[in-house]
Amino acid sequence: MTVLVQQQTIIKKASENSVKKLMLHRFLKKNGGSLYISEPKKTILIVDDDSSILRVFTRVLERKGYAVASAATGKDGLNLVRICRFDAALIDVRLPDFDGTELLPIIQETSPETLKIVFTGYPDIESLNDGGKKYIDAFLIKPVSPEVILNILDEKLKPKID
Repeated sequence: MTVLVQQQTIIKKASENSVKKLMLHRFLKKNGGSLYISEPKKTILIVDDDSSILRVFTRVLERKGYAVASAATGKDGLNLVRICRFDAALIDVRLPDFDGTELLPIIQETSPETLKIVFTGYPDIESLNDGGKKYIDAFLIKPVSPEVILNILDEKLKPKID
């Protein structure tokens, strides 16, 4: 529970800080000032029952500067989605307690801008839960290399400052 509370605090502070930095950047730009601010960490949720995938993806993503929360069951993923906003969610379809695509409408409702990446060892997209298909931003077949995930995240989560 302590880890979950720490992750919630980190994610909340990262979100609040990114809004403040964006507002400051726009103010300075509008008024002729300039300021260098490093980008806040993007937050990623990984939901997979395979502990080696959770461990490897978490390590790789954290080394690339992402803040990562992970869940080994759909229920734990659902709890995280209900209390935190994530920039991206990596979700396995086959979880021990329910279909991972059941998380997609909930993520869409609470945080529509979240990038939703679904991966599975079963390559038939037609077998997916119909309710979640329309919310998938990327569909990947296992085994998925961390480089593929990083490329998708880097492309889709580029900072957008006007």
